[in-house]
Amino acid sequence: MKKSIILVVVGLALSAFPAYAATIELSPQAMTVTPGGTVQVTVLVDPDGATISAVKAALSYPASVLTPVSFTYAPNWIPMTQSCYDQMSGGTIVKSAGYPGGISTTTPLGTLVFTANTTGTTSIKVENSSLAYDATGSDALTGAQGQGTI
Repeated sequence: MKKSIILVVVGLALSAFPAYAATIELSPQAMTVTPGGTVQVTVLVDPDGATISAVKAALSYPASVLTPVSFTYAPNWIPMTQSCYDQMSGGTIVKSAGYPGGISTTTPLGTLVFTANTTGTTSIKVENSSLAYDATGSDALTGAQGQGTI
């Protein structure tokens, strides 16, 4: 009897916390560009039911194929500009920001602009080191994250 009561209490406690599957996505997911041309990629945060208050988007790209030109945050995001939260060179982009009051629907974090260096097919990937903090301070990102093909 005691074991069944304990299991019911544990089961109720675990079911009280929703399981989120927030993601960071890239749009468009595929595009064509000629050498010397520019590529614009929007970084989107999909909270999937959570309220996301801060994001660290870590992206990788082949530096031999693409050169990052700029990143513009979408309205209302407050950038974190310390070096470990803000990087854009050598095949790695890290952009971090907070959103006052949080977001609960898919929201752009910002727009990246690249210049194409050469001909070929390549990918921009959202790395596993990305984070999306919910209202409790927990990372709500789960599963495979976004990727764009150029």
